[in-house]
Amino acid sequence: MKETNELERISFKKIGQSILEVLNFERGIFYTIYALLTQSGDAIETYLKRDREKMMKPVRFSIVILAITTIVFLNYGGGEFISGVLEGSMDATDNKNEEHAKRLIGIFEKYCNLFLVFLVPITAFFSWIMFKKSAYNGAEHLVISAYVFSFQSLIFVVLALVFSLFLEDDNDVGLIIQFSLIFLLSTFFQLFVYFKIFKQGAFKTIFKGVVIIFFSFFVYFILFMLLLVLGGVL
Repeated sequence: MKETNELERISFKKIGQSILEVLNFERGIFYTIYALLTQSGDAIETYLKRDREKMMKPVRFSIVILAITTIVFLNYGGGEFISGVLEGSMDATDNKNEEHAKRLIGIFEKYCNLFLVFLVPITAFFSWIMFKKSAYNGAEHLVISAYVFSFQSLIFVVLALVFSLFLEDDNDVGLIIQFSLIFLLSTFFQLFVYFKIFKQGAFKTIFKGVVIIFFSFFVYFILFMLLLVLGGVL
């Protein structure tokens, strides 16, 4: 008697499952983006406390998003914005500072992804201090900061690509509006995540969040300048 190995018939359900396997909307990077967009802090809390299978691991997610962000940053507004800030500041100085500014631009463009990723542990440290009474330890604050930073980077990617369709390369006002909008949306997302995860009052969350953002950027700037001094750039 011959054995027959019949293949399972193709159905719309099977086609849908195949598409989901390719795009990975059920888990992985696309699911993570969707979860952060629709559930924000609740999605991160679920990853920390209940389910770590569906969402992409924070380190891997950050690396992928950071690579995309770096490409977009240097090609769709970011490079021009940084250059404009540095060149604007060096116009009122001498030629030696002009040379330093050009070197800064080159270094930032080359190591942009490394400079940006420094914000994750710095922000995690200050969020751990400000929300120390919460049930989360330092490593969990690092996970929260990694997801927040990655989604903020996605906000930049989307808005930078959208603005690139309508703005000319030398439109300084447009770049200021673009980065202002990115900063406002990123700040709102970060504060909303804090509100959902740490479950404190709105006013207290906003106050602590603003403190975290301020000191994170302040320390980041100090470390960045110190690194440049030690490297002989300044």
